[in-house]
Amino acid sequence: MLTNGALLSTTGLATIGNATAANNANNNLVSIAGGSAASVWNLSGNALVIGNAGQGGATNNTLRIGSGGLVTNLSVTIGGGSALNNALVVQGGQLWATALTAVNAGNAVQLNAGTLATAGTVYTTGRTSWSATAARPRRSNCWAARICSRTT
Repeated sequence: MLTNGALLSTTGLATIGNATAANNANNNLVSIAGGSAASVWNLSGNALVIGNAGQGGATNNTLRIGSGGLVTNLSVTIGGGSALNNALVVQGGQLWATALTAVNAGNAVQLNAGTLATAGTVYTTGRTSWSATAARPRRSNCWAARICSRTT
């Protein structure tokens, strides 16, 4: 949890919920929110995976970006390997990413409030979410024109 003006700069691949052959990775949460000052996680141009099940299981892993939180300079994959039901939740904060991909059933992006910016497109709508599906939807229903569709 980063709050109250915390600054975190990381290098290399970051993973929230990385399953191994010996251990599942379930119910992990990273929360970035402001408080008394803006809190920032700068991934230095590297990748973030939310829920990675290359071996074992990875479910219900979440990155939550609250009001006053900023996650920047990264590419995001939600659901690596066979991971299911993992989420990126923007609740008043900001995500500035070069790429954003949700794969496998139930992995989702929720933009409740705040800013979601990826590949030159900025979204600021509230109460909208997208999740991975098997079919390729129309572009008007999808922020990445890949494997997501509007669900609410």
